[in-house]
Amino acid sequence: MSETIQEALERIGDARDLIREEWADDQMMERVLKSLGFVHARVASGVVYLEGKGTVCSPPLDIHSVARMILSQYPVQTRKTLDASITPLSVAREYAHKKFKEYNLNLYSILPSFDQNYQLLQHLCKQYALNIPRAEMPVIEPKDMYDFETKLEGGYIDLLRKGTYSSPYLKEVRSRKRGYVYIGERGGDPSKVIETQVLRVPAKDLKPLQSQIWFNLVIQYIIQYGLPLPGSHTVNTTIIKSKENYILDGHHRWAQVILYNPRLTMKVLDVPLNIDTLLKVGRSYTAYVGNAPNR
Repeated sequence: MSETIQEALERIGDARDLIREEWADDQMMERVLKSLGFVHARVASGVVYLEGKGTVCSPPLDIHSVARMILSQYPVQTRKTLDASITPLSVAREYAHKKFKEYNLNLYSILPSFDQNYQLLQHLCKQYALNIPRAEMPVIEPKDMYDFETKLEGGYIDLLRKGTYSSPYLKEVRSRKRGYVYIGERGGDPSKVIETQVLRVPAKDLKPLQSQIWFNLVIQYIIQYGLPLPGSHTVNTTIIKSKENYILDGHHRWAQVILYNPRLTMKVLDVPLNIDTLLKVGRSYTAYVGNAPNR
């Protein structure tokens, strides 16, 4: 049977359930805690260390009581979801098969390389994801992309506004052939001009910034909007990437392409800033437009 995060927490929260998949449960609990803002959390053999180790202020807790605490204090975040990075292939396959069947579709007719590509998705998440809590991730929706580019082209994004994160100022100046980004104090610094460009990059070459990708949403989007074929909205809606190829947002669109054809190219705005700086730029813009953070 497919088990959602909520169902897993309910099972673990029952202290009478002495038979559990220890390693899988520990891993799932650690990821959930980090997504909720406990960035140093560590779970081992059913013992939870919220600060990475036991302290006077934060003593070790048993996994059962922590599961009950999460269910009571974070009900929205634990809604029925499947985290692709930790959901076993057999469970994901069963879930996808069932959902496609509801619409008279066949999983392997739609996604013939599902098993192989799902394992690639998990590998990329495990190898590259920085596991930044979702609440700290920038939210730049597809509808914001034109405005985001326009703000870059037209002037400064003030990264020191109240409620945003400290960083240099960013400005993009375009010519007909190429664009530029420079970082510096107000007024700019010509010595720090960096070229930027719009590229098409194979999905397999992009790196997920976060590993928490809701598999149920990925399948829902494929059913609702169709396969991410060449020319489709999924691959032609611009996503932003850092110089290390980390994607700033659009993880669920990227996951759809990975499941269908990892070699398919996606349209990206290549901003040659390291991911730490790009995160600050994204957070500032998120605050500027008033987008609510992910939960």
